[in-house]
Amino acid sequence: MHPKLMCIPNELVYDNQIRSMYRGDIAPIFMCEHAPILFVNCEESEGDFGTSYFNREESLIIKKLFKYFTNSITPPLNNCKNYGFVSPYQGQVSILKQDLKEYGQAVVENVRTIDAWQGREKGVIFFSAVRSNP
Repeated sequence: MHPKLMCIPNELVYDNQIRSMYRGDIAPIFMCEHAPILFVNCEESEGDFGTSYFNREESLIIKKLFKYFTNSITPPLNNCKNYGFVSPYQGQVSILKQDLKEYGQAVVENVRTIDAWQGREKGVIFFSAVRSNP
């Protein structure tokens, strides 16, 4: 994990005991080295999925970004197994799995809710928030 992402939980929860194994050599390939996170705006609003929520447009944006990374970036980020997809909503997880199934079972298995993802690690995580309040 990038040191800037872990600094707050490390200080507040773990008494600065966590050490980063971050490899900065791959960060400049797809994002700014000093900002290890990328936010993408999605204008489309969410829909109901039973008792959950989904956002189809957000799912398609994630699919496009995933395709770009796996087709354009050199190893190790061109390997589909280095990616994870996380959402707080089961409805969005279902939509993401549908949209990403063409990339194979190894990718679909890495689409989970936050609770189901806990304890796992990947080189790149796509987080799908689904809802927004403009």
